[in-house]
Amino acid sequence: MTHAITPLEDTPDDSGSPKSPWLQLAEETKEREALIQQAKEINERYNSRAAEFAKDFYKEALDTQTAFSRKIDSLKEQGLKMSANEFEAWEDDYAHSINNAKDELGNDAYILEPLAEVEQEMIISRDEKEINKTIEAQAGYFYHDRMKALREAIMQSGLPEAQDDLDYAKDFYSSVMVHLDYKYMPKEEARDMGEASYNLGRTNAHNNAIKHLNGINALARKYHTRPFTVRNFWPSDLKEKNRQTEAVARVMRYDRDIVEEFYANAFSSEVAKREYKLKRELY
Repeated sequence: MTHAITPLEDTPDDSGSPKSPWLQLAEETKEREALIQQAKEINERYNSRAAEFAKDFYKEALDTQTAFSRKIDSLKEQGLKMSANEFEAWEDDYAHSINNAKDELGNDAYILEPLAEVEQEMIISRDEKEINKTIEAQAGYFYHDRMKALREAIMQSGLPEAQDDLDYAKDFYSSVMVHLDYKYMPKEEARDMGEASYNLGRTNAHNNAIKHLNGINALARKYHTRPFTVRNFWPSDLKEKNRQTEAVARVMRYDRDIVEEFYANAFSSEVAKREYKLKRELY
């Protein structure tokens, strides 16, 4: 059986003379390539502008943080504490700016490097006292109320995985205690472990606590209770150290500090107990 091949027919050009079908195909291909290139250029310009817009929203988040810190100082001077309702209003304003920034970034919001480049705009300080006054760190004071609400929602859910989720939520305390034990370990005990072993153990414990906080945030969203913090945080093992850009490393350091201050506020009695024990051993 043979198949007839349909030849390309000549198409008249503007002059009325037939145009070579191969010439016509070449022109159409060139036109398509020009459109593709134009689309790429438009996309690049949009991404560039999107990053700038995202930076503006992160700067807005920083402004909210700064105003919140001043409010905390003012309340402290008066011997007062912020109510849960007022705190949540601040938290919602902060979350609004962050969510807008991520909307601007689109898919780049899920890639470390471009996200870090803009997210670093909201870093308020590396000073421990200043970090402790941030919205995310102060959320630690509301940890127990939020954990109670989450546990009740899990128990009332009737889901088959409820017990596993409940156990995971409860285990956050243990994750934090492991890191605090490393942080307040007596020097002699740390020395006996060996510097490399101690540093690795402390880093891993800190990263596990960060991941666990992210995990209970996910549970809070799953069971429709208020998350423990507005956003999730980056553990330092999310990307190999030698492959981290300066911005990625900076955001990771800030996130570690934030999470540490969060659970220093949430478990202040545990921190005070370890600090007291360490001072006694020193003297």
